[in-house]
Amino acid sequence: MDGESVDRCLQSTLSSLYPPYQLTAPTLLPQVLRVVQGRYRGDALHFLLHFLLPAKQLLEELQQHACVQYGGLLLRHPGWPLCLQEKLVVQLSPLDLNLLHPGDFYFLVSPPPSRPHSSSSPLPPRVLLVSTSPCRQHVEQQEVQVERLFSMEWLDSVNRQRQQRGAPPPPAAPPAGRRGRCVQTPLGGPGVPPVHQPQEGGA
Repeated sequence: MDGESVDRCLQSTLSSLYPPYQLTAPTLLPQVLRVVQGRYRGDALHFLLHFLLPAKQLLEELQQHACVQYGGLLLRHPGWPLCLQEKLVVQLSPLDLNLLHPGDFYFLVSPPPSRPHSSSSPLPPRVLLVSTSPCRQHVEQQEVQVERLFSMEWLDSVNRQRQQRGAPPPPAAPPAGRRGRCVQTPLGGPGVPPVHQPQEGGA
């Protein structure tokens, strides 16, 4: 596969996951570049085959589970729960800690941990909940199950766990906005998307 074909596949995959792509691309592409350069040593084909395409399957599964509770309703944001217009809810690379406030959290698709060279089958990507410490000195990472993500039951359990550790409930999920800004999204926002009226006749 030549470079042009790899680029077309990358753009097609990203645009299908994060519409409207003309709004999300300015944030997505720098994140992709950071992962390609930092984890895959500039090898875009390796990134595509071993991260982005497996992540696409994972994120599509996440979308299906998140949207099933709104069956019969037409969501206003076609990219939900991965994005809301130009704002990313599920990130492809870690956010700058300096953009976050104590107690903030976000969702990250992470490449799998490296396996020993003797292992032939690579691990799939995973979705992580990344949260800042109360003093914002470090971040905590917790793998989450996509079938539970964005459910009220899961959000309540996360709040209880953080309170038991002495941390305040996470007040906001900061999607990465354009121009490098960190835009705050309320915790309940991604879980309860605005919807249109119920569809009639399956339309």
